[in-house]
Amino acid sequence: DVEGNRTVLAGFAFLSVGLALKVALFPLHFWLPNAYSYAPSVTTSFLAATATKVSIYLILRFMFTIVGVDRVFGLESVSDTFALLALLGIFIASTTAIFQPNIKRMLAYSSIAQVGYIVLGISFASVTGLTGGLVHVFNHALMKGGLFMVMGCFALRTGTTDLDDLRGLGKRMPLTAFAYVIGGLGMIGVPLTCGFVSKWYLVSAAFEQGSFAVGGLL
Repeated sequence: DVEGNRTVLAGFAFLSVGLALKVALFPLHFWLPNAYSYAPSVTTSFLAATATKVSIYLILRFMFTIVGVDRVFGLESVSDTFALLALLGIFIASTTAIFQPNIKRMLAYSSIAQVGYIVLGISFASVTGLTGGLVHVFNHALMKGGLFMVMGCFALRTGTTDLDDLRGLGKRMPLTAFAYVIGGLGMIGVPLTCGFVSKWYLVSAAFEQGSFAVGGLL
């Protein structure tokens, strides 16, 4: 029985670091903005919808199947570390995204923040938290994939992804701009969007754990 074995736990720790780099969890996220910025729009849409999500699945599969979720989160330091990195990622990446002049880099930093939401849900180590994290995996894949597709349409029409050069584009491409607005509202978590569902689970999980400050921030 390998569950709870110290060697397996050490292996899980090393694997988690490697997968955290793949997921772009703060502070191992520095590769993602450049990768998303310089990749073709079609490739970026695919990467945003799938690449980081596979690593989330690998972490969960290894945690549940081999190590044992009770064993992993039985150590408060593990849960606290995941939660701290997730919250830092949400705050820093969201703040950085605001000041990006390029729409691709803005969406890339937004993806880093959304990874923080997913990892935060996992760190709660509860049914509600895990549900919120997993639902957000699928929601983020849908929303961010769609946003990058819309961004690709903007780039094809204008030849640029700089925000200053996209002024007034909504008048020329109203339906495409409307699709971008819907995707953005979903990322925020506005009611009646898919993003609201997963973030509602995350807020509920935070309140269940007594983390009212975290729930309020979410």
